[in-house]
Amino acid sequence: MTPGLISATPAARESAAPQEVLSGSTIFALHQRAAASAIAPEQLVAQPTVYSGMASSDLRLHLEGEKEFVALCFSTAPDDATFQRTIAAAAMASSEMQSAVHGMSIDAAKGLGSMHKPLLLIYGEQDALVQPSASAARAKELYPRTAVELYARSGHSPFFEESTRFNRDLSAFVDAASAH
Repeated sequence: MTPGLISATPAARESAAPQEVLSGSTIFALHQRAAASAIAPEQLVAQPTVYSGMASSDLRLHLEGEKEFVALCFSTAPDDATFQRTIAAAAMASSEMQSAVHGMSIDAAKGLGSMHKPLLLIYGEQDALVQPSASAARAKELYPRTAVELYARSGHSPFFEESTRFNRDLSAFVDAASAH
């Protein structure tokens, strides 16, 4: 099996149809941000004030919403320069993406039910945006071959907060899937 990883950036998710994202690679590796597009709204933590700010056309409210959103992404805040760069990157997402982020959902039963590829979900247990246990349980219900890693010290960004472990787990997942 030849590994092929899908980018989980907002721009990539925005430009690809959900079914393409779920079936378009030989190996499907997700961290929790991409997984958010494969879960139902009830598996998200309600943050209506943050999401309305992110979707605001008023620049001040929009940037405040982005700042609040990015702060919710970390269990342990990064240094100020990284935090500011992350806010800037988040603020560059299209207005359509900003407006949709709080209610992203696809037909997970259809997508996961038709998968024939390895699936890895990585969640931070301190996530303030996604309910990791509920999301992982739903994915495993729909696709029992789902591998789940929960990172105790991470929020919504385990790829940043526990990058060494994240890279090790992702590499091991790709190696194992490539061996089959």
